[in-house]
Amino acid sequence: TGTVEGAFFSGEHFDRGRILQKPEYEYSGRSGDKSYYILSVDVGRLKCDSAICVFKVKPQEVGAPICSLVNIYILYDENLLDQAVKIKRLFYKYHARTVLIDGNGVGQGLVDAMVKSQDDPETGENYPDFGVENDKDGEYKKFVTKRTEMDAMYIMKANAAINSECHSNVLTQLSSGKVKFLIDERTAKQKLLGTMVGKNMTPEQRAIYLQPYY
Repeated sequence: TGTVEGAFFSGEHFDRGRILQKPEYEYSGRSGDKSYYILSVDVGRLKCDSAICVFKVKPQEVGAPICSLVNIYILYDENLLDQAVKIKRLFYKYHARTVLIDGNGVGQGLVDAMVKSQDDPETGENYPDFGVENDKDGEYKKFVTKRTEMDAMYIMKANAAINSECHSNVLTQLSSGKVKFLIDERTAKQKLLGTMVGKNMTPEQRAIYLQPYY
C-alpha cells in the first residue's frame, strides 16, 4: 500500500472506510437478525504475531454484504494450543458463524489444535473440537465427536490464483464502500483524551483501550 508507484492498493481506499467509532468486544444484535460475525486468523508462531480479525457481516438485499472490521486481537509468539483456546473463546463470545484460518505452513498446526477439545484456564470452560466446513477429502472426519462444533472452521490455502482473486475482490469491495474500518489510532486517542474518563486513565489503560485501532 502507500504511494509507491504501481502499488495495488492505495491508502485512500482504506482511509475512506475508517468510519467506525467504537470496537465491538462481543456479540451485538444491533445490526439486525441477519448480521453475523466471522473470525479471520492469520497465523504466526516463534517471535511472530497471530492476528485475529473480527468481521461483522451485514447482508444486503442487492449486491455484496457490508463487512465491518470491528476488532483485531493480536497474539504474540504464543503456543498453537493456547491460540486455539483464545480463538474458541472469541468464537463463542461473538456467536461467530465460522473461523477462517490460513491453513498453509504454521496454520496447519493451528487447525490440528482446533480439531481437539481444550480447557480454558481463564474461564474454566471446556471447548469442544471444531469441525471443518470445507473438508472435501474427509481428512478431519476422524476427529468428529458427539460434541463437535460442526462447520466451525473454513480452511484457506492460498496460491497464486486464489491470491489474485482475493486481491481483486477486496479492491472492488473497498472501492464500492462495502468494507468499514475503525477510525485510526491518532483520531481515537484525541477523542479519548477529550473525555474525563480518558484523562483519568493510566498510560497502560489507554494502550489497552487503543489496541483495536492500531
